[in-house]
Amino acid sequence: MSILSNLDWNAIRDHYDQRVDVHLEMERLYKTAKKSKSQFADLALGISDPAGNYSADRYKFGPAILEANKYKGSYQAVYNLAGQFIPVTDAAKEVPALIRKANLKYLAISVGSEIACMMNPRNCWVGNARTVFAYIGCDQGLDKAVEAHYLFSDRSPGSEADYSLWEEYYPFLGKALSEIAAEGARLARQENALPGDIIPFLWADAIASAAYDCYALRKA
Repeated sequence: MSILSNLDWNAIRDHYDQRVDVHLEMERLYKTAKKSKSQFADLALGISDPAGNYSADRYKFGPAILEANKYKGSYQAVYNLAGQFIPVTDAAKEVPALIRKANLKYLAISVGSEIACMMNPRNCWVGNARTVFAYIGCDQGLDKAVEAHYLFSDRSPGSEADYSLWEEYYPFLGKALSEIAAEGARLARQENALPGDIIPFLWADAIASAAYDCYALRKA
């Protein structure tokens, strides 16, 4: 069975539309922020709206990031990092390097790459449990993806081991997610649903999220 089988393409389109709206709102907040960066950071970390950063919202990393990095000026630090993603053209190399350089506690690849994608979705992609699950599922099959999910779930979220795992996968996700976006557009049209392939990495992220919800909790 394909990991893209039996998905609700209209629901995926709704998810995509929501993410596009939040992407545009993040752009607006970034451009209009002056002295206070808190409103932008709260959205970028999924605090004010989970759709701003599902990776952060899942483990409630947003408040932890702000609290743990107070000594650096956490709101400003998140804002600064987000701005560094805007000119990125080689996400595979630049995104992990920028996150490492920022060195913000609890802000690792999953949360950081989601900020990157929401700021620069035409060049950056999300690297988290959902996109890695979709990548393995399309590359090696659904059973392998489910097996990997159980292995990955033993890691402590936010740990160095967890960071290193997603960082290892991140460079390979771009090509895979582009292919998932294209195949998802084809399947959506077959179901008379409107595809979201205008911004492929947000469309692929919505597909990956749906596939994860549909299949990841199956017994290996």
